[in-house]
Amino acid sequence: PLQSITFRDCRKITDQAIAHLIHECQNLASLELFECTKLSDESLVGLGKNARLEHLIFSGSPRVSDSALGAFVAPNLTTLSIEKCSAITDAGVGALVSGVCGPRLTHLSLAGCEKLMDACFAPVAEKCTNLQCLDLTRCEKISDAALAPLTNPAAGPMLTHLTTLILQDCIRVTSTSLTALPTSLKVLKLRRNEALSEAALGQLAAQCPQLEELHLCSFTNLAIANGRFPALKVLNLSNCVYLRSTDIGANAPNLQSVDLTNCRSLPDVGTVSFSNCLSLRVFTARNCALFSDLGLRPIIEKCSQLVHLDISYTDVGETGLIDVGTRLPDLEALYAEGLKATDSGISALVATLGNLRRLSIAHCSDVTDGAIQHIATHCPKLIHLDARCIRRVNDLAMNAIANNLSSLCYLDVRSPAEARVSDASVIQLASKCTLMQTLELGGHAVGDNSLNQLGNH
Repeated sequence: PLQSITFRDCRKITDQAIAHLIHECQNLASLELFECTKLSDESLVGLGKNARLEHLIFSGSPRVSDSALGAFVAPNLTTLSIEKCSAITDAGVGALVSGVCGPRLTHLSLAGCEKLMDACFAPVAEKCTNLQCLDLTRCEKISDAALAPLTNPAAGPMLTHLTTLILQDCIRVTSTSLTALPTSLKVLKLRRNEALSEAALGQLAAQCPQLEELHLCSFTNLAIANGRFPALKVLNLSNCVYLRSTDIGANAPNLQSVDLTNCRSLPDVGTVSFSNCLSLRVFTARNCALFSDLGLRPIIEKCSQLVHLDISYTDVGETGLIDVGTRLPDLEALYAEGLKATDSGISALVATLGNLRRLSIAHCSDVTDGAIQHIATHCPKLIHLDARCIRRVNDLAMNAIANNLSSLCYLDVRSPAEARVSDASVIQLASKCTLMQTLELGGHAVGDNSLNQLGNH
């Protein structure tokens, strides 16, 4: 019997269809309804009568009101997402969590419920005693006052099982709230345009010693130095465009993943602390315009466990690229888009990267088919190759790919100029790379024969 169903953007589905589904699929344990905009209170209340339902996503339904939440039962529900249900208010959330399902909920998402205010948080904190994950993304009217119950001694301990809190784009929640977070927290996601001081980060480190994931995205100003994060494994500072320095690597020795995407003001000296993270496996400096060979060198010299590296659109030169190949022979994914690399540099890079599975050299405008041939010869485990907009791709390159990369699933060789790939090489590629799922050939001189062969693939 059917136990799990997902509908996405099915805007014609009606309450009558959901009623029929409830009647026919009485063993349904998981139902996900994304942007099914015609559904109303009738569907939500009906689903609440299913005693077997454990997981429900009811997202993007503007017709759902507070009255449906008050009548919603679902006695065995543990995961509920009612995000982007724009008519819901604090009263509805209070009625929901005060009902049968409140104490059983472990995951609750109210993301994008734009009418919610501070009053919605207190009943959640009081009634959802087993809650592990709470998502309040884009609840822009919620402020520091919402989190105040967590620090009220008279109320007793609240949300003691909470491990994940998502407050992205809650623009009225400030650094003040960092001292009110549950000590059990392991994942915190913030995304705001507000300054965050060293003192605030120090308080966070002291308040949440078990923190394993910290996402501080799109801050206009971010100062990180004080505070030790002994359990931290994932750090995301993406889009902090004015970040100029961070010492967090020296205070988070167990970091495994760092994302600095679009930290365009961060110089080499600002990344040095991450070379202290000897367990680092994923490092992303994409579009960090000031990141160069000087910043890359200490990281690849000390962080020998790196398997994923993204240095696209940085100032890393050919010397740095060659060092990557020498220092990181076990690398599995390398994104080096938009770098000033040549065929000789790419050839030297891949000579020792026999375990590489994903490679992107898109927009490396000085690279030609010669580099592609070396890649195909030395990286036999590749499943993903992106060579968009390099100087030249021809049949020699395509034949090398076909003859050496039998596991390839994704290939992008779109070219705005000097397009020299013919039907013959595409036909050979189709016959030999039988696992291919995505092939991008824009700009090349291929015709019906290629299309017919690919149609039989």
